[in-house]
Amino acid sequence: MSERRFWSRVDLALGVWYAVLAGLILLNESSTGIGAALALVGSVTFGASIGWRRRQPIAWVAVLAIGTVVCQMVEPRATSVALAPLVLVLYSAAAQSQFGWGVAAVGAAVTAAWLTALPDLRHLGAVALFVPAYLVSWTLGLAANLQRRDLGRRLAGERRLRQAEVERAELELARVRLNIARELHDVVAHGISLITVQAGFGGLVVGNDTEATRSALSIIEVTGRQTLIELRQLLTVLRQSPDPATAAPASPAAGLDDLAQLAASLEAAGLTVCFDSEDPSGLEPMVQLTAYRIIQEALTNVLRHSEANHATVTMRRDDAGLCLTIRDAGATATPPGTVTPIVAGHGLLGMRERAASMGGRLTASPMPGGGFQVTCHLPIPGARLVTP
Repeated sequence: MSERRFWSRVDLALGVWYAVLAGLILLNESSTGIGAALALVGSVTFGASIGWRRRQPIAWVAVLAIGTVVCQMVEPRATSVALAPLVLVLYSAAAQSQFGWGVAAVGAAVTAAWLTALPDLRHLGAVALFVPAYLVSWTLGLAANLQRRDLGRRLAGERRLRQAEVERAELELARVRLNIARELHDVVAHGISLITVQAGFGGLVVGNDTEATRSALSIIEVTGRQTLIELRQLLTVLRQSPDPATAAPASPAAGLDDLAQLAASLEAAGLTVCFDSEDPSGLEPMVQLTAYRIIQEALTNVLRHSEANHATVTMRRDDAGLCLTIRDAGATATPPGTVTPIVAGHGLLGMRERAASMGGRLTASPMPGGGFQVTCHLPIPGARLVTP
């Protein structure tokens, strides 16, 4: 049984008991038939005000105030029977109602008590007894009301805090999913592109050039194995135990030191890459990973979408960060003035998102004489920002 239901039953039992007591007192004081009828009605009303005081307590205060006036007019000696229930009903009115209605309720109760002393104010027994009781009861009810409202505000604040934490967790989950999607796209796109190019080349030379066919198949095998290794490393991170004691050691993330291996795989696919870079040592792993993935994606796009057989990668460090430029000259037979259209896809979007995640910026544009250029600037944590 809930606490609220328990106290409701206590109120109902108390109301029944008071209705019987009030009925006996009023019938004893009544001297006419009308008085007896009013005694029965009054006893039921006064008992009901106690039994259902938690429901519409302001209305019950009004009913009891009117009952006090009627008792004063019909049987003045029984007026206290109507005043007594107000002690309990006032508490409910102050505890459950707005402050203004609570003040009106205690004002009505005090006024009803003072009416018993009219017209000559010689008999102050009811006033001296009930007015202090009303004030104490109303004060206790008001304190309970304030405590309930404060508890409600705290609970509402905790609900908002929990909701904010849930939203932050959802945003963090979305960010993690986006990072995983970028990594999967870069790994799969690069590996599958090399495999596709070499498979196509192998199909062209099969039966004609045994050595070239073997070379293409070897590149397909090596690229496939490397792609699987990177996918396994990524999946290992996703499956890693949250307990550091039981977690498997994570493989180091790709960095700028892996560019030589990247260039070798691309050269085997027919794209020669020339690097013009400074010493990448001292860069944070996340900066190196971001730079590597952007270079990898840009060169993979050259292999997939361009007829170029040569690309240049330039890396420079300045006071503000790391500057990357990936450029290809386009097809050797490209007429002067030709502009290569931009092919919108997940590759360019992923590169821009990677740069933005590090606080950098990336632009991609076709070259006037043919070819394509990707320019990226990645800020280095702790570097001095240069104000233009």
